[in-house]
Amino acid sequence: QWFLGDLFGIVAVTPCALLVVRALRQRRHGHPPESRGLERAAWLLTLSGSLTLLLWLPDRGGNYALAMAGIPVLILLWSAMRFEVVHTAFGAMLLATLLATLSGLGLSGFTRPGNIGEILALLLHACLWVLLPLVVAISQHQHRVAMRTLLRQATQDTLTGLPNRYALEHAFSGLPEDGQPRALAYLDLDQLKLVNDTLGHDQGDRLIAAVAGVIGAARLPDEVLVRLGGDEFALLIPGEPAQVRARCRQLLHAVAGWRGMLAGKPVSVRVSIGLAHFHGRGDFHHLLGIADAACDAAKQAGGDRIVGDTDLGTEGTTRMQQALRLAEALENRHFRLYCQSILPLQTASEGRHCEVLLRLQEPVTGTLALPGDFVPAAERFRLATRLDRYVIEEVLSWLEAHPMAIAQTRRVSINLSAASLADEAFADFVRAALRNHRVPPAILCFELTETSALGDLERAQSLIRELQALGVRFALDDFGSGFAGFGYLKALAVDDLKIDGHFVIGMADDPVDRIVVQSCTALARALGRQTVAEWVEHPGQLEALRQAGVDYVQGFLIDRPLPIAEYFQRPVPTLPVS
Repeated sequence: QWFLGDLFGIVAVTPCALLVVRALRQRRHGHPPESRGLERAAWLLTLSGSLTLLLWLPDRGGNYALAMAGIPVLILLWSAMRFEVVHTAFGAMLLATLLATLSGLGLSGFTRPGNIGEILALLLHACLWVLLPLVVAISQHQHRVAMRTLLRQATQDTLTGLPNRYALEHAFSGLPEDGQPRALAYLDLDQLKLVNDTLGHDQGDRLIAAVAGVIGAARLPDEVLVRLGGDEFALLIPGEPAQVRARCRQLLHAVAGWRGMLAGKPVSVRVSIGLAHFHGRGDFHHLLGIADAACDAAKQAGGDRIVGDTDLGTEGTTRMQQALRLAEALENRHFRLYCQSILPLQTASEGRHCEVLLRLQEPVTGTLALPGDFVPAAERFRLATRLDRYVIEEVLSWLEAHPMAIAQTRRVSINLSAASLADEAFADFVRAALRNHRVPPAILCFELTETSALGDLERAQSLIRELQALGVRFALDDFGSGFAGFGYLKALAVDDLKIDGHFVIGMADDPVDRIVVQSCTALARALGRQTVAEWVEHPGQLEALRQAGVDYVQGFLIDRPLPIAEYFQRPVPTLPVS
């Protein structure tokens, strides 16, 4: 009996004691208690009333003592669902202790147990009243912890501990419409790429975290500082334009005065700041686009300076409008997919092989803009990766919805930007997109330009290896434009080489262009790669390309780009007879 009593005491008292100690430690470390103080008072009053009923009511008649214990248990379930676990543990300890005392003394309608079997049954019953609410409370606590963790991950940057873009957008939605002057400052580190290239990306991350600490220390209590991503920060500053600019000058001086050691070498850093002024609440996305354009203007002017929206002028306003136009087009899906065929030159056709080309449809006029009109702006305003992901998702979704198109297609080529090559999460995105869409990976071929691949050769190699393991192919676009050195091709394991169209278009008449195409083809054959000639527009080019040994051709002579649905409705084009 003593052993059972000790065991019951451990079950009833220990959880409450441990949780009370934990709660006290959290208070000492500055963790505030949960709110709902009024609800907790109502719960405690209700629990006290139910325990009083347990003492008084059974004594008035009837053998329902244990049944009456169900009322406090229901109240404990209330605390388990709504409050911290310590409240439930405290209430369960009170209930279990009261039940054990009343039953042991035979009070309030309880019959005193007469043998070890009755004692064991009674204690097991009391332990059940303790453990059931605790299990529910712990389960709810874990759920709340998981939700808080997800919320923190969604609103907090892991590297710097600062709030992220989502948190800034939420802060904007909470601003009052009071007409007070405010400004959104967009801060971008100057020359971070130099640190990444010379010292490594891990040291670049350390630099970003250090600058975040410097700006955070200089931040005033009524300002909101967030990390937007990469080396970009945003600061929401209240005040008139002159006051805001003075605050930004203080930030420039604070960052410029920082000195640190990275990889054993002294490092300093500068920032460029773009400002967008507004009153009251303001449109977050519109203001962020303005501040980004102003910051871009500050960087192009040499960096380490402040450019406001009023300083942009006509050219800056045009850049800002381009950024907003692209962001709106991505948000509202104004882009259209077109396809152009790629045909084998030396053998018979093996099924459809096409390149996906993008057009931007103006929402008002319906006119189509070519990639040259919007891709440079997308790269300048760091929207190229979003654009690449948009195209991949659209292509995979369309193919999945048209199984007949998949059956007749051998390969679909999609262009990738340099920004996607540098994006460490891009391979995971492609992997997830292929998993979510029932499209064979072998259909996809990503085209990289020489300049983008050479910009970060190691990263390009890594991306190609990761995605080729899934079955995806790669082609090197504009091949020959960097004719000064081809040693990198041994390390860059692309499958196809697309010869720069500037050489193809003139090779029928220009012997220099013809020699360049022949040299590219011979080099590709030596490396085990296939070649594609772009910009084929005249019948005379076909025979010259065939003699040079080019494998595939693409251009207006074969077909012009068509909307993807129309393209797949038409039969596969054939080469014109020379």
